[in-house]
Amino acid sequence: MPIDKGQAQSEPDYPFYIIQSGDTLLVVAERFGISIDDLINLNEIENPDSLAIGTVLKIPGFEGVTGELVLYTANLGDSYQTLTKQNQYPVDLIARLNHLANPEEIYVGSRIVIPVSEDHEPLQLFAVQPPSQSILETAVTTGKNLWEIILANPDIQPGEYLAGDMLYQAGEEDEEIPSISIPGVEKLDVSPLPFVQGKTIEIKVTTISSMELRAVIDGKPVSFFEIGENEYVALHGISAQAETGIISIELSGSQGDQEIFSINQRILVESGYYGEGPAVTVDPITIQPEVTEPEQEMVEGITSKVNEERYWDGIFQSPVDEPCVSAAFGSSRIYNGTYHYYHTGIDFAVCSASNANVYSAAPGYVVFAGPLVVRGNAVIIDHGWGIYTGYWHQSSLIVKTGDYVEAGQQLGYIGTTGRSTGYHLHFEVWVNGTQVDPTDWLINEYP
Repeated sequence: MPIDKGQAQSEPDYPFYIIQSGDTLLVVAERFGISIDDLINLNEIENPDSLAIGTVLKIPGFEGVTGELVLYTANLGDSYQTLTKQNQYPVDLIARLNHLANPEEIYVGSRIVIPVSEDHEPLQLFAVQPPSQSILETAVTTGKNLWEIILANPDIQPGEYLAGDMLYQAGEEDEEIPSISIPGVEKLDVSPLPFVQGKTIEIKVTTISSMELRAVIDGKPVSFFEIGENEYVALHGISAQAETGIISIELSGSQGDQEIFSINQRILVESGYYGEGPAVTVDPITIQPEVTEPEQEMVEGITSKVNEERYWDGIFQSPVDEPCVSAAFGSSRIYNGTYHYYHTGIDFAVCSASNANVYSAAPGYVVFAGPLVVRGNAVIIDHGWGIYTGYWHQSSLIVKTGDYVEAGQQLGYIGTTGRSTGYHLHFEVWVNGTQVDPTDWLINEYP
């Protein structure tokens, strides 16, 4: 039978792994580069097809490694060097556990195996080596003990001048050790990791002191906004048709003219698995490039502007009385057998509701209200911070451009105007100039 956790900890010759949801013996074997037979024999597994969540498995093949092996999602600021140094791992340990031929294979959002132990505390970043300053001088200016710095940073010689080197120290008793190695940053949360097609990306940063933050994701600037004392948030959208794989992300912080940190890393983008929708036949004029392209440019011009004010608070509400979804976000579509596009929002049909009212999902200013060839009678609302909602195909409108609307205020009535094949409301959410899955905004609170 598989051993229990107490047994695993009493046998230092083998590290152990605790089965998580979705794990199978094949998944575990491939993750650690070992054979299924070795797992079965070492753990005396009687029924390989019955592997309960929480089962503790000894993992063979990693001599000298002890403790629990866990899956860690690499965050901004993480690198092979910082993970190794902060956790005091042997230089080749992470490569061995993850079968890495190149340390650069650790991307933000990648899942890597690392060992943890109850009697092992990671080191704490306390300084970044300034230009033209020795470790002795850094010890004096930071009030740290030179010999403790040398012991915690054995790869750095006392007489070296290595500007930008990160210096670590052991944490004080009962002191929470930051899990990141970014100067001036106390906490950093990026969600979701890895990035996923069609999702809203939220980056929350808590700094030690007031700071100006900047980010660029795949070449596109992302704005930060202050939500508390030294707390900042940025929201960004990943297109449902974004290429999967690796993109770049840059994050920097400054105080006045002094740059405190600057990181440039690669991050994973995974598929949203949206599939294909049914073929659709529509009025031919609504798929002609001379019509679709100018209209798209106009809408993108409106929704790409970033208003420094924020008008919404909390979860967005449903834009209809009966949230009867007839088409989900993200699926690819073919119109009239030739025109390829994807579904940029969610469709609400009229199923059993007693009315066809359309409501604002959140407070904001109406920045467009009028007829369009593709979108029909349309309303676009600016909720601030680069967040917009769109309401297409309405039969008629009761608001106008420039109106301020509250959440739940009526905008018009469900219809079938524009590129539409039946009565429904097409509802969109734009984040930093990109359409994202509106469902997330109807069930989650941002920020």
